[in-house]
Amino acid sequence: MSEILAPVEADVEAFWVHAINAARLNPAEAVMGQNDFLSLRPPFFAYGQTAEEADEFCAAVLDGSVRQIHTDMGDTDANENVEADEGVAQQLRAEQPRVGDLAVMCDGRGIPRALIVTKRVEIVPGSGVTEYIDVLYPADA
Repeated sequence: MSEILAPVEADVEAFWVHAINAARLNPAEAVMGQNDFLSLRPPFFAYGQTAEEADEFCAAVLDGSVRQIHTDMGDTDANENVEADEGVAQQLRAEQPRVGDLAVMCDGRGIPRALIVTKRVEIVPGSGVTEYIDVLYPADA
């Protein structure tokens, strides 16, 4: 089992710029100018304890067989960059998820693979938080 690799910041930024254009999230930008929603890149993360788990989860999201992300309640207040100095690519949200949140999902090699949006949030006390997600980019996912 191998460690999740940290994404290259420039790769995540390039993915984000391409994804908002491909997903047509910015059609009025040419007329109305930039807005804060699209000018700030969302957080990025890899879901899993190992690179292999992150790859499997990412593939399942992309093929449509998984459309939810479960986080134990203890993880919801976690630091945003867990062990970043050791190259761990997981980036946990500092807050509980909200409907409309965007995120860039990376695979175990740290490669950005999907732009996702939270469609529904279910909080079960003592169990955790479940986010129901849709993939905005790539569009065929």
